[in-house]
Amino acid sequence: QDGAYTKQTLTPISTTSMRQFFRTKGSTAWGAWIEVVLLKEYSPIVPALQNGWLNYAAYEGATYHKDELGFVHLTGMIKSGVMSLNCFTLPVGYRPLNERRFGAISNNGTSNLASSTNITAGGAVIPSGGANTWFSLEGITFKAEQ
Repeated sequence: QDGAYTKQTLTPISTTSMRQFFRTKGSTAWGAWIEVVLLKEYSPIVPALQNGWLNYAAYEGATYHKDELGFVHLTGMIKSGVMSLNCFTLPVGYRPLNERRFGAISNNGTSNLASSTNITAGGAVIPSGGANTWFSLEGITFKAEQ
């Protein structure tokens, strides 16, 4: 209870449920139950890098995971590979329905450069534009549709 209102929370008894419900009561009546999806922490998946790409040792290497809502998240920094060739391939279940292009940042040893990362419907993650002294995969998020 918080002075002006009372809050009730309902957590289903289940080891697999990540759902919780709550409702509040004003001065006279309870409101409707509202469902909240609780997101859990995920163990990152470390991909097998290809085409000369390596993890950039000064930072977290390339990883990906899929959350409960079906969104894939890429993180990390890579280096030294062949630009415009895939750095790794996402498995079935982690791929977009159609090719997606994301803004990225890379470095040529002296300057940061605007770059892009393409992710194909076949799961290829392709750094393009920019340079390969290092290439960031941070912030890439998309709905897994196949």
